[in-house]
Amino acid sequence: MMRAMLADRFHLQLHTETRHEPILNLVVAKGGIKIKEVGPSAPPDKEGHVNAAVGNRSGRMIANKATIAGLASVLALFLKRPVADQTGLKGYYDFEVHWNAPEALDGQPPAPGLGAEGEGLLISNLQEQFGLRLKKTAGPVEYWIVDHVEPPTDN
Repeated sequence: MMRAMLADRFHLQLHTETRHEPILNLVVAKGGIKIKEVGPSAPPDKEGHVNAAVGNRSGRMIANKATIAGLASVLALFLKRPVADQTGLKGYYDFEVHWNAPEALDGQPPAPGLGAEGEGLLISNLQEQFGLRLKKTAGPVEYWIVDHVEPPTDN
């Protein structure tokens, strides 16, 4: 419905293209998963979302009845690289994790956003608190390519 409206109002024409690029695979770490699966194994009425706030020196992730695929999608937003769920875990999970880096010795406030330190904290806490790890690899990444677009037509 949205594509039809965009095609009608903006004469939008696009196609998809798949490229082989660097991605991250989310896998179960040695020692197994550490977050709580929602029981019983029947799916909930509605899948929950993963809520996250991640900065350069701290972060927090909270979910209620979320899938590992949903977690992978959120990780992709913060790590700015596609994350593929390769865990094989099909359940629904509840979790709430927080982390903080030690205060900087120079007394300077942290840089805004997820810098190298924040990315390292996120990756290490995935393993320590979730029992999951990220593996660098290459894989298919789908892109939407805009072939044509015009200013919108009048109503």
